[in-house]
Amino acid sequence: MRLTTKTSIALALFSFHAQLFAASNNAFTELDQSVSKLQRQESEKQQEFVDYVNQYLDAYEKWRDDYTKDLDKQRHNLIKKWGSADLSDKNVEVEYSVGNNIRKVIDYENNNVTTSVLVDASLSDKQSKQVMAEQIQLSDIERSNLRRSILTTQEISYSEQQQEQEKAFVLSQTELQMNEYDVQAERLIAAKTGISNELIYQRAYNKKMALLEEAKQRIQALNDLYAAQRNGPKANSGKKVVSYTVKLPSNNLAKRARQYQPIAIEESVKWSVDPALVMAIMHSESSFRPDAKSHIPAFGLMQVVPTSAGHDVNKKVRNIDAPMRESELYQPAINVETGTAYLHILDKNYLSTIKNKKSRLYCTIAAYNTGAGNVARAFNANRSTNIRAAADVINKMTPNQVYNQLMKNLPYDETKSYLKKVSSRMALYQPDNV
Repeated sequence: MRLTTKTSIALALFSFHAQLFAASNNAFTELDQSVSKLQRQESEKQQEFVDYVNQYLDAYEKWRDDYTKDLDKQRHNLIKKWGSADLSDKNVEVEYSVGNNIRKVIDYENNNVTTSVLVDASLSDKQSKQVMAEQIQLSDIERSNLRRSILTTQEISYSEQQQEQEKAFVLSQTELQMNEYDVQAERLIAAKTGISNELIYQRAYNKKMALLEEAKQRIQALNDLYAAQRNGPKANSGKKVVSYTVKLPSNNLAKRARQYQPIAIEESVKWSVDPALVMAIMHSESSFRPDAKSHIPAFGLMQVVPTSAGHDVNKKVRNIDAPMRESELYQPAINVETGTAYLHILDKNYLSTIKNKKSRLYCTIAAYNTGAGNVARAFNANRSTNIRAAADVINKMTPNQVYNQLMKNLPYDETKSYLKKVSSRMALYQPDNV
């Protein structure tokens, strides 16, 4: 059959359009595949970043967990011997000697030193003093103090009351460490890492639940230890604890304060922070001791936590995206620079939408201890960590109302006590009083 010219042209055009459609179809298919691949790559990249952050934080958390396990081991050994576990903390220095039979507790908050010795339960006070003088290397003045001192005597007790005190330590430490997860979550959100807020909050929640589970196990181990000591042979049967307390020189704290005041003033000028605030924080955090270490753990004069305040300052000030090292935080100049810079970050970044200067000061003090997110929770009816929403509430309140709301609604009792201490101690370091 012969085709007309018109028909031939029509068939050619149909064939052309068919080829064009097929080519377009292939192009769209390839485009869809490319978009799908890109989306998959973004999703994979996001997951890779989430995994990286988890591994990065897990490394520090493992170190902290190892520290806690070692701490518990020390405490259990001391409980067996003394019935209690006194260890150094940020405002207390505890030293053991002579096979852990002598304990010296320097209480910087109360400005005294208590020396205790394990002696035979049958000894009189006079005999106990003689044993103490022989076992402890005392200066002539200290020997004279011992002779005049009134000894306190205590049986080595594995009572339920003592057991509760040791359990309270675990709960307090757990609360402080849970607080650090709140601060850590807040840091990640503020850093705009690209990880969703839900994932960050979920990680913090999971970690806090794991801490609580660990605390239950630690408390059960304490219960078992005390039960074994009460019901089995005593590690120190026939022994008692004799102690005497002397006051430290009344100007001890003031001398240490004067030593670090020049650094506080220098850093305060640099970061536009009230030097009285820096001094009051050092007083409350470490009693002006550069080697202080708490059980979070936090380090140095301003008790900086390497992964929260330490990391924030490293990133924003030093352009280092990593936590600080323990050795750095024991150096007074670096520690005070870090703590003061963090106060600046809280004041000028996290809490900048709070208009009243005194209200912002109260919130800054609380946030230094617990993070801006937990400060926001004290004001937001839905307990959210949104500081801008909280600022809307705060800006309608007087400073006294802000202080009272913080004292009522902050999630941790330790932070309430901290706010009270620091805000009252600022008066000690005003120019007229220094």
